[in-house]
Amino acid sequence: MLLQLAVILVLSTSLGAADDVEMKAEVPNENAQAEKVALINEIYQHDYESAQTREQKLRFARKLYHVGLETKNDPTGRFVLLRIARDIAIEQRDPITTIRAIDAMDETFQIDALQMKVASLTSIASSARMRSEQKEIAAELISLIDQCVKSDRYSISEPLPAIAISAALKARDTSLRIAAIAREDELVRLTRDYSRIVNSLETLAVASDAPEANLAVGRFYCFSKQDWTRGLPLLAAGTDQVLKSLSLQEMAQPADAMAIGEGWWEFAETTSEWEKKHIRKHAAMWYSKAIPDLSGLNKARVERRIQEAGVQRSDATSNGHFAVRFALALDGKTSFVSMNTYRYDGRYPITVEAIVKVDEPPKTTGVICGTYDDAGLGLAILKNGFWEFAVRSRSGGYRLSQSSNPAALGRWTHVAGVYDMGQCYLCVDGKIQPSVQPVPGGHKASKIPMKLGINPGRVPVDFFLGQIREFKISKVARYTAPFRAAEELDVDDDTILLLKLNEGSGVVAKDSSGNQHHGAIVNGTWIPLN
Repeated sequence: MLLQLAVILVLSTSLGAADDVEMKAEVPNENAQAEKVALINEIYQHDYESAQTREQKLRFARKLYHVGLETKNDPTGRFVLLRIARDIAIEQRDPITTIRAIDAMDETFQIDALQMKVASLTSIASSARMRSEQKEIAAELISLIDQCVKSDRYSISEPLPAIAISAALKARDTSLRIAAIAREDELVRLTRDYSRIVNSLETLAVASDAPEANLAVGRFYCFSKQDWTRGLPLLAAGTDQVLKSLSLQEMAQPADAMAIGEGWWEFAETTSEWEKKHIRKHAAMWYSKAIPDLSGLNKARVERRIQEAGVQRSDATSNGHFAVRFALALDGKTSFVSMNTYRYDGRYPITVEAIVKVDEPPKTTGVICGTYDDAGLGLAILKNGFWEFAVRSRSGGYRLSQSSNPAALGRWTHVAGVYDMGQCYLCVDGKIQPSVQPVPGGHKASKIPMKLGINPGRVPVDFFLGQIREFKISKVARYTAPFRAAEELDVDDDTILLLKLNEGSGVVAKDSSGNQHHGAIVNGTWIPLN
């Protein structure tokens, strides 16, 4: 019986910490769930008994997951279908389906999704057998650590680095092990620093203008967590006059890049080594913007400081940005990048864009980025070699905007997909392609988080074969007329995430937007470009 099968974690009914928890339904009570389990047993008992192998059982779990997504007017039935799908996935050591089911539950119900993910992945890690399973769980654990840090949930993430390190060792994956060790060190420091501002956070909850509390919390978010967007207004409201001045100067428009860089670099010398490292990187970002207006010894001095800050293994270029030295190569078979902290809900316009290179004619469709699942959207190169941007319509079917010409092989190409809430269209190297498509009824959004290099549908397919140099998502219809395609993508107020993909090592694609939508890289290869 399915009821006997279910792992049913205790945490499945725990309340979530999300700000919009009051908009979600309460978890159904045990009696209501039991009634739905009996009905599900009656309907799907034969399917369950027929599933003998691991793959068959996972197909059954995914079937229940999709039926759960399609169940709109029966909240209890939806919850139980997703719960059972999650439990089968845990039993069969499938972290991806597990996370999908939890995310779908979190969309509708008041659960603590992060706590549930921690318990679920910990359970899978304890039973994983094959090296490939260990590698997958290590990557997902690293991504989960990033999600916990983003939400300031340090206590629940405390055991995760050790589990990730163990999984990486069993997988014999050195890059994953190094990434997990780095997360462990960072988490220890962040947990320590966060514990020191708990009282200040409580003070700000009742007195948002308390200057000492603003200073303490602002220092944590800027200097420890590197969340400058959140921290700068707090520093500006604090008691330290130097930090107040620097913060106000940075938030001013237009900002004086050189003065800001100099100010932060000078201030960094008064802090601990842990804070200094982060402040210097922030100063280097401002220095890079000032370089086009510098020359001679002053320019050389600034370039030396950027190098000292260790920013992305890069040198400053004449346009004030960092020269990309690496790209991420995906093998078209098993490689992809998972960004579990970002899902597009269709409530605002969106632009997805990438700088990519394909060296040989594709044998199958390759997805550059996507959230496909009988919903969602995606950017891809088709089997015939043409580029495509696909957006699912609420009126049914995908609206397909395709390029007029096939991809130019062996050359870096800027490809962008734009959905402006009424229509979708494709841009290739700054040219809007003629096949603009209306999206009647609006976009039918997917529950699946964004992924690079894969169609993450019911069964992952359409792996991308090629190199991705940069990837960006914006919350606006960024391109409405022909434009000059940028060689590098920049952060602005409308940027949701920006992966520069020039780390050159490791299994984490860092988000440069400040929104901490970091990606977990699976089986990717770093390629030096020059």
